[in-house]
Amino acid sequence: MSLASPERLEKHLGVTPGAVSLMAIVNDREGKVEVLIDRDIWEAGALQAHPLVNTATLVIPMEGIKTFLSATNHTARIIHIPA
Repeated sequence: MSLASPERLEKHLGVTPGAVSLMAIVNDREGKVEVLIDRDIWEAGALQAHPLVNTATLVIPMEGIKTFLSATNHTARIIHIPA
């Protein structure tokens, strides 16, 4: 797992550093981005995400996240990141 360069962020997600968000996968039409979500976050009732800019935050119920992932043809890989 690594952080992407500003050029790769723009190319694959259409965002700049600091504005990376789960919502940006809507721009990954070629399916090149793998979505990893921590298990504790996945099991929460909602997720907070920037709407492609870092000046606002959305609170999205997890059912909405699952619907969004499906609509963008992405599957989340649930991982455990120790605290």
